[in-house]
Amino acid sequence: MLRSGLLAILVLATAAALAQPGGTAPAGAKAANPPGTHTLNLKDADIQVLIATVSEITGKNFIVGPNVQPFLTQNDGTLMAPGLARAAPILTIGSLSKLFWGGLRIGWIRASEEILLRMTRLKIMADLGGSLIGQLVAVRLLAEAERVRAIRRREMRERLERLTGLLAKHLPEWTWIEPAGGLSLWVKLPRGDASTFAQVALRHGVAVVPGTLASPGGGWGDRLRVPYVLEAAPMREGVERLARAWEAYAGDEPKRRRAAGVLV
Repeated sequence: MLRSGLLAILVLATAAALAQPGGTAPAGAKAANPPGTHTLNLKDADIQVLIATVSEITGKNFIVGPNVQPFLTQNDGTLMAPGLARAAPILTIGSLSKLFWGGLRIGWIRASEEILLRMTRLKIMADLGGSLIGQLVAVRLLAEAERVRAIRRREMRERLERLTGLLAKHLPEWTWIEPAGGLSLWVKLPRGDASTFAQVALRHGVAVVPGTLASPGGGWGDRLRVPYVLEAAPMREGVERLARAWEAYAGDEPKRRRAAGVLV
């Protein structure tokens, strides 16, 4: 009971800290988002007790996406199987679309039997069921999952190296931290506003996501989320267009500063 109480205090303190401007990035930040400005040391804490305590306080369940699952470990260092953690209300979600191809809209949820029964009833009321053909294809492909996963990891590593090389060549002022997972690079602009630059980039024929769209509080205004899923030719063309857009954006910076100082 004492341990749960201490964890509850830690959780509430963390929630208060994260409510401040510049709080930490969302779950999965290690894979695709910038490091947060607050760090909570939970060394040797029982993660199932922690999650159960937070759930009791908030009345919410935890949904763990595929980008976060590799980092969810127990005290002995082994990966925790969230759907089997009866002491913690965790739902694990996954999909075959990233591993195989985007058109395969088949996914899954692992959770306690009680939660799955409730979700099954809600799904029956919401639709008539998923695609039968898609499910049959998924069953066949699951037998090849390990082989395809190895191929995809190799492909993504090569594409990440290609993207970082192109950015270093064409946009040397931009900086980033190499991601531990995911399919996107979280880029920091040396100056300016990412949302404004995204509009300039769009006029040059390339779409990028500003960091504000990945922040519930509208933060990370100097960041861009740049995916590295393209083949070599379109990736090279995209970075070259980004470079031309940045040249135009940086060239207009004095004009924007003057305009910001005009009162009407």
